[in-house]
Amino acid sequence: EFNTIVDPYIWRVDPDDPASFYVIWNVVPDNNLATIDLNLFNERSFRSNHDGGYKYIPRFQFKHMIELDLANSSYGVEAFPDEWTTFL
Repeated sequence: EFNTIVDPYIWRVDPDDPASFYVIWNVVPDNNLATIDLNLFNERSFRSNHDGGYKYIPRFQFKHMIELDLANSSYGVEAFPDEWTTFL
């Protein structure tokens, strides 16, 4: 399924490989949109198991901005930033 409205769409070429993830957009040129701001975040968590082991995952948040040039094109595609694929 492809989203043809303003919301960006995440295209997972290979769902098991975050390096193959892309952001696709198709925006209405008349809305004067200059950028798309993407945020990847995870809330902190703590897990323990019955063997006494534990795992702490800190909270993180990454922001990525895509600059648009609607005078030339209202659609586009961009690969996920490398630092994002490390955490997915």
